Amino acid sequence: MAFWTIDAGRGIFPQLCVELDFQSVPTSPTRFWTDVTNDVRALTYTRGGRTDELQRNQPGTLRAVFASKNGKYNFAPFTGWQPRRGMWIRVRAQWNGVVYARWQGIVETIELSWPQAGLDSIATFTASDAMKALNLFDLQGQTFTAQTGDQRLSAICTLAGLTATIADTGISTLVPVSTPLPNQSYADQHLQQVEQSENGFIFAGPDGTIVFQSRHYRTLFSHTPIGVVGDTGGTIPYRDSVVLQLDDAYLVNKVTVTPTNADGSLGTPVTVTDHVSSVQYFARNTTVVDRTILVSGEALAAAQWLLARYKEPSPRVPTVNVLGVRNPKQWPTILAADNSDRLTFKRTAYSPIVQDCYVEQITDAIVPNTSWDVTFQLSPADASLFWLAQVVGFGEAGVTTRGSY
Repeated sequence: MAFWTIDAGRGIFPQLCVELDFQSVPTSPTRFWTDVTNDVRALTYTRGGRTDELQRNQPGTLRAVFASKNGKYNFAPFTGWQPRRGMWIRVRAQWNGVVYARWQGIVETIELSWPQAGLDSIATFTASDAMKALNLFDLQGQTFTAQTGDQRLSAICTLAGLTATIADTGISTLVPVSTPLPNQSYADQHLQQVEQSENGFIFAGPDGTIVFQSRHYRTLFSHTPIGVVGDTGGTIPYRDSVVLQLDDAYLVNKVTVTPTNADGSLGTPVTVTDHVSSVQYFARNTTVVDRTILVSGEALAAAQWLLARYKEPSPRVPTVNVLGVRNPKQWPTILAADNSDRLTFKRTAYSPIVQDCYVEQITDAIVPNTSWDVTFQLSPADASLFWLAQVVGFGEAGVTTRGSY
């Protein structure tokens, strides 16, 4: 396995490695990687995450275009290779000898085409990240004890033959699943309920593991920015256009949360409102914030927590496209960034604009010898600043203004 230089030796892009597992059956936890980097014509992938903090996690996707000289990727054996749907693919980058996982998942489609009236031959692969395996894994017949969110995720990943990465311990204890789950109870659907119950973040990592972050993760572990995206020297440069938005799309002053009783039945919905916000902006509610949680005793606390976050939303930089090629010294920060890491956006102007943001999702677009662009989906970091009782650094009354649970 080799990392290929894709910028004609100029040293402005990371080295790239793209590999396929032609040998293993998709359900096997063992991988046998074959390097296919030299065939890459173009590569675009979006890692698991979400467009903003109100949306549910979405599986990451990949599209890779390979040169298929001599029918290399035809649907027939060629030097022992047999391209097929369901095989695993991964992407890694290397900069100054440090290797960074960028994407890993399962091939869904392979399309062969012959441009230039047959003078060229290419194969286009599309793939979905490791959440695809959970989308296909039926929990039929399974039961679960009362568990925290991270424990439930670990149990499901073990059943599905995947590895869980537990970033921190879950805060909420989920009610047990005592009655065996029915047919078509797919793992990814259950984990979406776990994610909303915890008000945390569950996504497929770039190394093929399934990551769990609790609702306290960002406050406790991402309170220091890993870098600055800006327009001055020493910062991570961005493309020409960045938008700072202040609108009412994220304004919510009425929230309803429905608990789940210990016996699995739904409890009584709890609704909370903010009178001051309703007078200023009219009553605002949305099903994107309303939710049913797999917890019996936290509906009121969850509703109040959500209300505190969205009754007065902050301005946001929803997306930023960064160009490491303009400042290659920033590649280590760009490549190491992951979901929930904190970045500072800084725009120098007559009235400077500075905002801390959390990474929600990452997209790479790579054309060898031409470009390597990285796009971050972002959300305002101040929406996650909470007062945590009895937690040093976050429990001083009057320092922060919002309570957590």
